[in-house]
Amino acid sequence: MSTCVRRKLTGLVGALLYVLVYALAGESLVTLLTDQPTIVRTASEYLVWAVLAPAISMPAYLYDGVFLGATRTLMLVMMVCSASFVGMSFALVQLFQNHGLWASFLTFNALRGLCLAATLKPVVFRPLRDARVPF
Repeated sequence: MSTCVRRKLTGLVGALLYVLVYALAGESLVTLLTDQPTIVRTASEYLVWAVLAPAISMPAYLYDGVFLGATRTLMLVMMVCSASFVGMSFALVQLFQNHGLWASFLTFNALRGLCLAATLKPVVFRPLRDARVPF
């Protein structure tokens, strides 16, 4: 199994563990942080977003590590994804308040992961293969 595949599997397992912890113990974790009933109720209302965030965001953070400092690709992808986040936020926050903000943030991370994954082979692996660097 290649290093790249091992890193993806490690990231996925870690993300799924966080999903499991937040799904099973999220409300208990919130009550450890505060005893204010209003805050606990509000946090519980948005807990589903915290449960989804690790699994959706993991590829974006994994590929950040690959592209950081290696290419200008990360900067360009971040510019495009940030613009999409701003546009989606303006639209979705008006319609869905804080849920719209969470949806915009997770879409930003999903789009970032997808864009970086799509550029991985031509930007990182192809130059390494052409230079005959073993990986």
